[in-house]
Amino acid sequence: MTNNPYRPPEAVVKDQDRPRGAPLKAVSFGVLTDILGTTAASVLLSFIYGIVLAAGGASAEEIAQAAAQVDPGSALSIALKIAL
Repeated sequence: MTNNPYRPPEAVVKDQDRPRGAPLKAVSFGVLTDILGTTAASVLLSFIYGIVLAAGGASAEEIAQAAAQVDPGSALSIALKIAL
């Protein structure tokens, strides 16, 4: 071994293999997961909200009206904003 700092290293260097998978496929699955997850969470939270209203004695018409016009300050609206 010489002490010449200007000499290139003698190690064998080879190119790394290309990583598996395609970036477009990864982004597509990510977007699909985001959309389906958001939809599922919205349906689930709305279903739970309807159950809570029904358990509180609300009629079917009141539940439908409450689902159509959610107050922005309600717990459901805040939970949807935080979770989604």
